[in-house]
Amino acid sequence: ELLEGRTLRELLEERGRLPVREALSILSQVAHGVSAGDLILGLLLGNFLAVLSWTFICAPIAVRTRLNLYWQLRKIAGPKLLFIYNIVNASSPGR
Repeated sequence: ELLEGRTLRELLEERGRLPVREALSILSQVAHGVSAGDLILGLLLGNFLAVLSWTFICAPIAVRTRLNLYWQLRKIAGPKLLFIYNIVNASSPGR
């Protein structure tokens, strides 16, 4: 259905950052406008792209450096941030 009125871009250019409640209201309206087919297509495409990125980016790095992603994160971020990561994910190394 074609509706007359301002676009979201025009609204943001005019008013700048929106209050959280108003932004959530707009997001809800957009989400209700998505058909089930679009949602399923988006999920399938997102999963496909995740598999491709793992296959062609993450896995070769892990094989080349002989580190899994957990230890790569530890190497980059340090043990303190990794401790927080473990708390949030309720996991420990090797589990």
